[in-house]
Amino acid sequence: MRAGIGCGYDTIMKILSLQSTRIAIDGGEDDGLLVMADEVLVAVLVCLDRPIYGPEQGQWHLEAGFGPCAARPATFPRLEPALRWIAERVGADPHQASDCAGRHLQTASY
Repeated sequence: MRAGIGCGYDTIMKILSLQSTRIAIDGGEDDGLLVMADEVLVAVLVCLDRPIYGPEQGQWHLEAGFGPCAARPATFPRLEPALRWIAERVGADPHQASDCAGRHLQTASY
């Protein structure tokens, strides 16, 4: 974990990490991400990359959320807003979400 100073006391910021995976959904397989905060699974995101998703094709869907990310399923237009939403809920630096999304998209095949 990373420590920082804020408002006169120490605060602990969680570290987000991503693990690429394929997820069986809607009769097929889609690219997905396991999102961890300090090595604890907090969310499963799925890229809606098949034509069957219609106008939502290319967006990211919160397939499952755990702990502070347990919420009604949501869809995000891009990966970065999805990771920012997660970061806000788990106490991670929202700027780290942007960096994490950028690094992932540079190495992803989709």
